[in-house]
Amino acid sequence: MQGLSFRHEHCIGPFIVDFYCKQANLIIEVDGEIHQYQVEEDKVRQEFLENSGFKVLRFTNEMVLNHVEEVLEKIDRYLSSIL
Repeated sequence: MQGLSFRHEHCIGPFIVDFYCKQANLIIEVDGEIHQYQVEEDKVRQEFLENSGFKVLRFTNEMVLNHVEEVLEKIDRYLSSIL
């Protein structure tokens, strides 16, 4: 995407994030059904990552599986806005 590389399952602090782009300081999280039961944990995780200077984009599994073009467009728009 935009010539940038992404790492899968990258460790940041006490967390393992789904996808990480060092050049854009971007984290992409793909949330499965379990996340509806761990709302508070996700909030703490998100705050830690954002307070550490990362931008976090979250998508549901359903979005990624059924609307992948829309997900890619949102990521591309974000990257275009910062590059």
